[in-house]
Amino acid sequence: LGVDREAALACNGVSAEIARQMALGVCGLMKADIGLATTGYAEADPAKGVPAPKAHWALCHVRSGGGPVFVDGFAEFPRLTRTEVQLRVSQSALATLVQHLGSPGTARG
Repeated sequence: LGVDREAALACNGVSAEIARQMALGVCGLMKADIGLATTGYAEADPAKGVPAPKAHWALCHVRSGGGPVFVDGFAEFPRLTRTEVQLRVSQSALATLVQHLGSPGTARG
């Protein structure tokens, strides 16, 4: 997806910036106008300083004649199971996509 290796190593691949880079990479790889990506921890990992599951997601919309537009989000999910976290993250990312598609000025081009 073209993620900057040094940036990913610095945060173990989990940050808003990495999610944005991934979403932009999806656009390029798939030759798509819109890319969506998630990154995070589906479980707590105290050894890495992660007390609770958390995730970043990003939407990238590449418009012709302009630079990419990003919409992103973040959430922590204490007390949820791994499967529940994965479900909530995917729901949140998809809700971001649906909201973006319904926004004025989101038409192709």
